[in-house]
Amino acid sequence: GAADVRYFREIRPMTRFEIRTRAVTWDEKYFVFEHVFEQARRDGPVTAARILVRGLFRRRSGPIPTAEVLEALGYRGGRPEPDTEVRHFMELAELVRKRRF
Repeated sequence: GAADVRYFREIRPMTRFEIRTRAVTWDEKYFVFEHVFEQARRDGPVTAARILVRGLFRRRSGPIPTAEVLEALGYRGGRPEPDTEVRHFMELAELVRKRRF
């Protein structure tokens, strides 16, 4: 997996905020989820941070294809097209995964 965290505002200890999570896109193996941290303000919610996470679901024998996960969830729609930022995040995650250390 991989993660990219962007902070837009300070998140102080014990500050209350709401986290909105959604599946942004996927390929045959990985899902990309977006987690948005919002702080309530009098003039409306303010985004404090955004995290993109690329991950997969596994069973003992290995990764579960995303199509199988989506079928188990009853999802019948198409794959959302990732925007440029998400596409670059996915490409970088794959390059790093293939890199030999």
